[in-house]
Amino acid sequence: AILVPLFFAVIGLKIDFLEHFDPLLLGFMLVVGIVGRYAGAWLGVTLSKQPRSIRVPVSIGHLPGGEMQIVIGILALEYEVITPPVFVAIVTSAVLTCIIIGPLMRWALNREKKGSIARFLPVSIPFIELDDNDSTNAISTLCVAAAHHEPSLDAETVWRAVLAREADKTTAIENGVAVPHARLDQLEKPVMIFGRSAAGIEWNSPDGRPAQFVFLVLTPEEGADLQLNIFRALCIGMSQESVRRALLRASPTDEITSLLQQAIVRAESR
Repeated sequence: AILVPLFFAVIGLKIDFLEHFDPLLLGFMLVVGIVGRYAGAWLGVTLSKQPRSIRVPVSIGHLPGGEMQIVIGILALEYEVITPPVFVAIVTSAVLTCIIIGPLMRWALNREKKGSIARFLPVSIPFIELDDNDSTNAISTLCVAAAHHEPSLDAETVWRAVLAREADKTTAIENGVAVPHARLDQLEKPVMIFGRSAAGIEWNSPDGRPAQFVFLVLTPEEGADLQLNIFRALCIGMSQESVRRALLRASPTDEITSLLQQAIVRAESR
């Protein structure tokens, strides 16, 4: 990718890059080019309603000026539309953007992986002791708590959305864990409410065990990938018997939050 702009730059041209190099002009070209291409790509992926997690990587992928930038620069120089210093700045900025895209892309991808779930969790995860006898009432209790925690939510609307998903297929998994969930337009970040039932709630789970650990997970409408990552982390984290026993014994909310965050972080590292 670095050699392509250089190849186009030397075709039929004899330009002294050192003589015509202008650092201020190069800085201007870099700022205008990077900001313009990034903003254009960001606008495109946003308007096309792509998942939030890919918006930064896709936008970074459009940063390099590439050979087309050099071709236009060559034509402009031949017709004396631009001066040699401007052309040198164009070529140099194209080369530099090709060089920096690798580290930037790596940073963007690691940014989504590292702490992608734990960083969304509040300092204290809302926690409720569930004394409901069935899953429908338990979901209602959790939805009321979610609406109290996030003012933009309406408990009735959330309840119906979660029940609609529950009607398709049970959200219970093994080991006494259930993860009722929904994606909502009004949310900008995930909301998670944890409910615990010492007696257990019938949830039509695959292993036949009643649900003692119920996680209500609400994510933005465009957060399908984030929702799956949360499910994966919860499934892995709650598969450990030591974690489940500790959650059953824990009483202070801060202790429960710490246990859940540690379990999720360990699950994400796998």
